[in-house]
Amino acid sequence: MRIGIIALIVVAATIFSGCDAERSKEPLRTKSQTVVKERSEFILSDLNGTEYKIRFSNDTLSCEGCDKKILLLNFFATWCPPCRAEIPHLSNIEKDFKNDLQIIAVLMEQKPPQEIEKFKKEFDIDYFISISKDNFDFAKKIYGYLRAGANMPIPLSVIFKDGKYQMHYIGAVPEEMIRSDIKNAIGE
Repeated sequence: MRIGIIALIVVAATIFSGCDAERSKEPLRTKSQTVVKERSEFILSDLNGTEYKIRFSNDTLSCEGCDKKILLLNFFATWCPPCRAEIPHLSNIEKDFKNDLQIIAVLMEQKPPQEIEKFKKEFDIDYFISISKDNFDFAKKIYGYLRAGANMPIPLSVIFKDGKYQMHYIGAVPEEMIRSDIKNAIGE
């Protein structure tokens, strides 16, 4: 019985360790950490060969090919339970804000293309998933900017409006929270 309770606690802690519904409107900055400054330009590409050229410098992010005023970057992995749990919410949000919102999911693991395609179908994902070789370097840049931790917790979602940082979430957060923050960014 004790072993069962301990096992349940360990499993629950593992599942929810990435779920600190931390929401912040300020990058988490400390003097002891420095932003990764080496690169400021990244190419994010998906299975179809669609590419977005991302530039991030001077606290401004530009996305060549993105035509929406709000950009939500989502750093995730296919094996991560909180990442999987937020997928239907992100899909709903992108559909509901299709005129104003672009979601770019950045895969934080290496997977063969056929596995990514299968994953997209299984979870009915219709937003952009970057499988680029630049994913990890881009993540280091964003995580460094946010001071989100050297261990790069996932999921991590970051919202930009017209290229300016708005807020970020570490861990899975309720769909209503993201919706509210997007509405505020849009000005609704």
